[in-house]
Amino acid sequence: MNSPGDSESPGESSPGGFSAVGNAPWGIIHNGIDFLPAKNLTAFRSVSTGVVSDISMWKNDISLKWQVNVRIRFNSTYTLEYIFETFSANQADGQGQLSYLNISVGKTLLSGDPIGQLFTAGAGSHLHLMLWKDGTATFPDGYFSQEARSSVLNLIHLTYPNCALCY
Repeated sequence: MNSPGDSESPGESSPGGFSAVGNAPWGIIHNGIDFLPAKNLTAFRSVSTGVVSDISMWKNDISLKWQVNVRIRFNSTYTLEYIFETFSANQADGQGQLSYLNISVGKTLLSGDPIGQLFTAGAGSHLHLMLWKDGTATFPDGYFSQEARSSVLNLIHLTYPNCALCY
């Protein structure tokens, strides 16, 4: 997989990586990698070739904020999920996020193709990137290219110096 960012940097920072355990440096179990944008409408792209299998907007049961989930199926085993978290309780902001996507269900994407831009409606808006293997969230560490892995780790190291990508 490549970096999901529109340029060399996929975001301004990352508050943590993937953790199947609560004793990771960020202190929680976390089933993906978060990318906090440097600015509103930061563009994100496909990290690999695949087909858009689902786009849905919903209100998160825990945060009570609107988000847009995009699933891209790469084969019968792997799916990536891009969760555009607006951090807004206003449904119109969720609709706004939908309007910033450049894709539709059934569209085939190549690695590096644009998916859309993150609408930062509230403080803490971010892109949550998850890798699913056979329907289970999995450690993405071994799937990134070396360049993308270094880019993501550099972001995480801004907050958690010398930590690993996955725990």
